[in-house]
Amino acid sequence: MYLLAAVKNNFYVLFLHVTFKISGWSGNFNINSNGYRNPIYSIYGLSPNLEETIYANILMNSTGIVSIYSFKSLVAVSQYLLIKQMLTLDLNLINTLKKYKKNKLLIITIPVCDFDNSGCPPAFMELYGTYIILGIVIIVVVLILLMLSISYVIRLKENGQKSTYSLQSVYTTASNPTVIDSNFKDSKSHVFMYLHGEPVVAIKHISRPKITKNDAIRQHDKNNLNKFLGLCTDGTQYLSIWKYCSRGSLKDVIEKGTLNIDSFFMLCIMRDIIEGLYYIHNSIVEFHGHLTSASCLVDERWQVKINDYGLRFIKELEERPEKTLLWTAPELLREGNNVGSKEGDIYSFAIICSEIVTKKLAFNYLDREESVEGKKTSKIDLELIQECWSEDPKARPKKIELVNIISRNLFDHVFNMMEEYAQNLENEVEQRTRELVEEQKKSDLLLYRMLPKQVAELLKLGKTVAPESFDAATVFFSDVVKFTELARRCTPLQVVNLLNELYTIFDNIIEECGVYKVETIGDGYLCVSGLPRRNGNDHAKEVAEMSFQFLRKLKLFRVPHLPDEQVKIRIGIHTGPVVAGIIGQTMPRYCLFGDTVNTASRMESNGKCLY
Repeated sequence: MYLLAAVKNNFYVLFLHVTFKISGWSGNFNINSNGYRNPIYSIYGLSPNLEETIYANILMNSTGIVSIYSFKSLVAVSQYLLIKQMLTLDLNLINTLKKYKKNKLLIITIPVCDFDNSGCPPAFMELYGTYIILGIVIIVVVLILLMLSISYVIRLKENGQKSTYSLQSVYTTASNPTVIDSNFKDSKSHVFMYLHGEPVVAIKHISRPKITKNDAIRQHDKNNLNKFLGLCTDGTQYLSIWKYCSRGSLKDVIEKGTLNIDSFFMLCIMRDIIEGLYYIHNSIVEFHGHLTSASCLVDERWQVKINDYGLRFIKELEERPEKTLLWTAPELLREGNNVGSKEGDIYSFAIICSEIVTKKLAFNYLDREESVEGKKTSKIDLELIQECWSEDPKARPKKIELVNIISRNLFDHVFNMMEEYAQNLENEVEQRTRELVEEQKKSDLLLYRMLPKQVAELLKLGKTVAPESFDAATVFFSDVVKFTELARRCTPLQVVNLLNELYTIFDNIIEECGVYKVETIGDGYLCVSGLPRRNGNDHAKEVAEMSFQFLRKLKLFRVPHLPDEQVKIRIGIHTGPVVAGIIGQTMPRYCLFGDTVNTASRMESNGKCLY
């Protein structure tokens, strides 16, 4: 009893003796020092006879494996993994299994995806499908862009080959035609370089003949001929050096279509070309032979200069480019003449003129319009072009005839322009004069309403208006009866409208009676007759007649916002001597002075209304 009571009262004593081991119905039963039962795990499997067999009994505690009671010849990795997952064992279990198996390999008895397919690793497409599709799309886009780029480069090369004989190898504009340092672009037929600090063009020649007349050609220095600087014979090809023209060739200017060419500009271009041809035909060169719109260059001042002339000893050995045959005369094509003639130059000139007039390249049937785009081209010019491309060389006009005709047409055009300009100027002056007269009338009318006409005329002439004395004049004064009471019943705007309507009626009456209105002061109205225009003794009659008309009109006058109110006036009239003159320079006023004015004012202020 004493022992039971001690154990019951002292739990620590009981805890020291709690560790024990007994055999039970289900196997050994172990309690560890912490008071917890050590679990025993068994690994089951199928024997070769398909019988259930215990392969291992494992006793565990909190620190790991204590002992293995039985361990057969076959241990499945799946059971090991199961035990590791359930008990969260460390690698000591693996080492223990290897110890009891004597380092024999373990046999896998469970499928990779487990029996319920819950342990399968994700498929390759599930992991990387998005990246594969994105990569394929990027590759396809890159291939498409690459194909488009290759197509674009090929198209550029084809266009470059088509224009390889064009002299417009510099991108110039009208606003800055001389900047060429970074824009040189050599072609198959041209090379650009600097000679003594000046830009020049070198034309390539395939043949290497004996040089003749080189010095004579270099002497040509005319306004309508591009300067020939010489031949370069040191390289594999001959190079003819010419002065550089910043705006390229006439063909390039026409092909761009951005220049507004009027009839006067057309004639100037034709004159430049024919004057250049005239000098060539009268020189040792004799004729050009290969004249086209591409060989007519345009400088920074829009002057046309003929290029590539005089090197006949080189061109005789070279094949004429097919495109230049469009400017070649029919007889030269039939004869196979590669040199040219004076008549052939006239034919080429006609083709160039047709390009200038139509603003299209020669024989451009693909983009052709059967009009000259509304431009005023004279019939004489069109007939001249037709004569120049005549099939018969003898029917074509001579160079001197062309110079005279174009010069005459140019002068006629200039005279017509001057005459038209003069006529337009006359019409403009006449129209402006009419407008000035109308404005002057309006200004005078306003001035005459502010001052007497005689006084206003003197002021317009800049003269000083001296005060003037009048022996007899009739002065008129009037005001509205009980205006203060009437104004009290109105707003300020209504007062202004009332007086404006009333005095507008009075102003129309005094114009009929020949009376001069001096001023209005509030509701007061001051008029005078007999000055500044003297009218004998009629001034009293005119003022009296005016007063009666005022009274008649007042009977019909009604205040808009007070229709029952009758407006009444007092009138004071007196005749006598008066002095009048202009007072002030800014807003000058025509004022009256004298006892007559004062007497008329007193008669009005002390008078009675007449009805």
